[in-house]
Amino acid sequence: MSDLFVDTPYSLQPIKSLVSINYGKGLAAKIRDEKGKVPVYGSNGIIGYHSKSITKAPVIIIGRKGSVGAVNFSDTNCWPIDTSFYIDEYPDDLEPKWLYHCLTSLEFGIHAQGPKPGIKRDLLYQTKIPVPSLNEQRRIVARIEELTRRAEEARRILREAEEELISFTPALLAKAFRGEL
Repeated sequence: MSDLFVDTPYSLQPIKSLVSINYGKGLAAKIRDEKGKVPVYGSNGIIGYHSKSITKAPVIIIGRKGSVGAVNFSDTNCWPIDTSFYIDEYPDDLEPKWLYHCLTSLEFGIHAQGPKPGIKRDLLYQTKIPVPSLNEQRRIVARIEELTRRAEEARRILREAEEELISFTPALLAKAFRGEL
């Protein structure tokens, strides 16, 4: 990320000074309304749906138990369960996607503790992240998202080329064995 900060003044600030990190709330699978449209997040992504949410979008979900330190972003209200933390309130000078990208670059999983590995909220609160101006945060987020989009497109093209190659291989081998190449 350092090359994105060329000539950008910024300070390192502890997450605790920026946002509040909340504990998810238990929601057993047997009581979820699976016909609902609200995503239910576990420690590593969507694990089901429900008809009610406990957050307001945008939401950053952080794995607390299980997939410790995994970070997800939701553009919609959701229900993070008790294996996760979540953030759904941000100061005006902090772009939520900026915080999300900062958190995804950290390896919180290496700090997992206990017989059932997990992380403590205090660890997250003590972690310092760079906080440039809001305009700079938005510029960097836009660049990260553009590069991510381009990488996903390149992966899609590669998959299509591999599938095409696989479909041509038997025909090419047949021609080669018949001496037609």
